[in-house]
Amino acid sequence: MAQGHQNQFPYQKYLQSGQVAYVRVPLEGGNDEKSLSAVIDRCSECALELSLAYDEEALDGYDFTVGNPVRISSEVFGTGIVGDGLILAQPRLRKLWVQLVGHLKLSYQRQYQRIELTTQVSFNRKSEALDTIVAEWQEVAGNPDVGIGRYPTKRGKISIGAGGFGIEIDSPVKVNDFILLMFWLEGDASPIVALAEVLWVDLNKMYSGQRFVILDQKDQKRIEQFVWRATKNLEE
Repeated sequence: MAQGHQNQFPYQKYLQSGQVAYVRVPLEGGNDEKSLSAVIDRCSECALELSLAYDEEALDGYDFTVGNPVRISSEVFGTGIVGDGLILAQPRLRKLWVQLVGHLKLSYQRQYQRIELTTQVSFNRKSEALDTIVAEWQEVAGNPDVGIGRYPTKRGKISIGAGGFGIEIDSPVKVNDFILLMFWLEGDASPIVALAEVLWVDLNKMYSGQRFVILDQKDQKRIEQFVWRATKNLEE
């Protein structure tokens, strides 16, 4: 287990229970790495306990060898932060333990360009336990007709990018709320279904900014291609 050190960086000030984080983990073979969404359960002086938003089957192909380096990213006080760590133990029951190394650093708050569109949107605030919310996302993402029948949709404006979205809201939401979002890109017959976390809220304008927590890879590519095409058209 990790041991404390003198002059330890105050991780607990910036990484707190309930905070959404992203863990960039090496893939088996060592030629690439990908990010996993997680929620911080506990932050000690130099270690994190995380709940992963995936079942064991979805973690196949990731290299969780003890001692492997990982990159942790999150957001606090409206600013992105990143830090380095080492895997302390193999994931068990969706839990992952990481030893934090060195100081946290600032990162860009927004890394992806966004495009505004008017489309059919379903925006649903979720208050259940994370496992329940993830299971609901899996159900709706696997069969969008379930979501279409379950949640009302309306035409509205959404500012969309590969990393998240901004949206007009009808009722107040709070920072760190989870949102189950369903919307249609122009020209697409099937909707995008995503789980997102509220990053900021402007109640004067009834507008809120969200970051994707769970998004299917094919839907991620659809958004990236849509934004790329729209940006290219604006430049012509």
